[in-house]
Amino acid sequence: MLRLGYVYPSGKLLRSSKNKLSAKKAISIGRENALSIADALEWNNEHGIKILKIPFETLPICSAPISWEEELDVEQQVIGNFISEHQMRLFMQPPPGASLSSPDPDVRKRAKESLTHAAATLNFFSTQTDSKIITTVGKVHKRRRETSKRFLASFRELEPQVQERVVVKNDALHWSFYEVFGLAGKLEIPVAFNYTAFLQNRFTELSAEDTVKISSMSWKKKDGAQKIYYSETLSGQKKKNNLSKNAFLKFYTELKDNPADIIIDSDAGGRAVLKAQQYIN
Repeated sequence: MLRLGYVYPSGKLLRSSKNKLSAKKAISIGRENALSIADALEWNNEHGIKILKIPFETLPICSAPISWEEELDVEQQVIGNFISEHQMRLFMQPPPGASLSSPDPDVRKRAKESLTHAAATLNFFSTQTDSKIITTVGKVHKRRRETSKRFLASFRELEPQVQERVVVKNDALHWSFYEVFGLAGKLEIPVAFNYTAFLQNRFTELSAEDTVKISSMSWKKKDGAQKIYYSETLSGQKKKNNLSKNAFLKFYTELKDNPADIIIDSDAGGRAVLKAQQYIN
């Protein structure tokens, strides 16, 4: 069974133009953003949507450490109970440029900090380990083997509670599904199947359906159903508000017999899921 979810539009969240936030300002922004996510989760539940990818900026980073569970204890309890009661699943993704494979030590350090922050955000929402952080290997810096070695080494430096949240996905430009699958196997982490990237960077004669079945082998019971990413935006293009019937139904028909959770990445947000449901029915 395929379940559909979407990317919460980051433009609906509060942000600060300042690079360094005070703890007081960060908590104020974090409270408003958490309540916005709570509203989205209620709307999702009314429409039978259990999957949501939330922005990295939901709980902002500031110069001073913050215990979000203490500062937003009421919000955390209410939202966490709602997610648990309705068996919802959240996903996150670190910001662009947060690369574990970068040759620059400072970039790798920031990438690890970003993944740690994302894991803390998912913990704040009281999610189980099936709520994941989706990352990519990153650009190939001169030599592919050295790039992959840096990715593996950086991942192994993460705290165990962060590692158990991380999954890696294929991309359209640098790392095909089977290259990512090999790296993920060395780390014993799941692979999120990026359908759109697969069509652009196949590197195999196998179909998407067969590849998804292979991807499912990387997902253990504690990881939940495998995650599939769907978008109609090609690499380098801006996102689209539309969801074309023919393209989506082709994708859905290929993969509908595989149990998975699908994230539809579109500026339309939850409306894209409603449209997809109309196409299916």
